[in-house]
Amino acid sequence: MSVHYSPQRYFTTLDATDRATLAAQLIAALGNAGWTTVDVTGGTTLLQSATTPQGLSCRFAVIDPGDPDVCVQTQFRTTDELLQQGKGGYLQPGFVANERLGTFVFVGNPYQFFVLPMRRNANLNTTRRDTLMGGLPWLPTFLVGTVTAAIWTLNNGSYDTTSIWENDFTFKQTFGPGTPNERNGCAWTVLNGASFQPDNSNETPDVLPRIIIPSGARLDQPTAAYRWYDNSFLQSDALLAFDAVSGGEAKVVGQLWDTVFISGQKWPGSVINMDGHNWYAICDYNVYLTPGIDNEFTRPGNLWVAYD
Repeated sequence: MSVHYSPQRYFTTLDATDRATLAAQLIAALGNAGWTTVDVTGGTTLLQSATTPQGLSCRFAVIDPGDPDVCVQTQFRTTDELLQQGKGGYLQPGFVANERLGTFVFVGNPYQFFVLPMRRNANLNTTRRDTLMGGLPWLPTFLVGTVTAAIWTLNNGSYDTTSIWENDFTFKQTFGPGTPNERNGCAWTVLNGASFQPDNSNETPDVLPRIIIPSGARLDQPTAAYRWYDNSFLQSDALLAFDAVSGGEAKVVGQLWDTVFISGQKWPGSVINMDGHNWYAICDYNVYLTPGIDNEFTRPGNLWVAYD
C-alpha cells in the first residue's frame, strides 16, 4: 500500500478566544476542507463529509451550547443519524497552554480532520479538552462491501469539565490501561451497523482506534531499531484499526487519509516536504523529552499529515 491522498486539503489556525468564535471558525474550516453544511438549528450546525471513493460518509455537529458551558461541543453521527456519538468532543477556548494563546491548528480534508493545540518545541503539559480528531478511513478494495460504514473519533475531553489527561493520536498511537492521572482517549466508533463508546476507556482499550506501526518504533522500545543503516527513517502506512463491539478486537479497517508514520521523532508542529506536499507533525511524544538533555530521536515515531 501507500499514502492515499484526498482530493483536497486545508490547513489553518482557529481563533479560540471565546466559545462562539471557536465554533464559527471550526465550521468555516470544515467547509473549506470539503464538508457541507446541511442544517443550522439554534446553536447547532450540522455538516456532512464528502463521500469517499469507497462509499463512506458521515455527519458532524458543531454546537455552541451557550452559557454557562465552557466548551464548544461536537458530535459525530452516521449519515442517516441513526447512530450518534454519546459523549466527548469538547474543545475548550481561551486558555494558555505552553505556546498556544487562544489558538488551535486545523488540518483537514473532505473525509477526516485534526484539531490540535498550536505549540512547538515545548513540552506537553496542557489543560484538557484541546484535541479533536476523526472521520472516515480509506478502504482497500478487498474490504469494500464488507465494510459498509466506518467512523472513528478521538478527543481528550469527555465532558465540559474534564480535567484528567485523556490520550489520543497526538500522544499515543496504541492504547492500554491508563494511570490514575491518565485515561485513554474519549473514543466513539462505528463499524457497519454497530457503534461503541466506552464509559471508561481504560476498561476497553482493545477496541479503541489505533495505528498499526513498525514494532521497532513503539514508544516503549526507544532503543529498538527504527532506522536504516544509512540513518534514514522507516516510513509506513497509517493503518487504522478499531472495533465497535464491547470486548471485541481492533482489526485493521483501512488507513488514515493523507497520513504517514515516520519513525524519527520531530517536535509537534514541525513541517517537512515530501512527495510534493508539506507535512505537519501531529504527535506530542516530546512529553517524554527534556529539552537540552534528550534529543529528538530519544522516543522515535510520529504521524505526519499532508496539508497542501
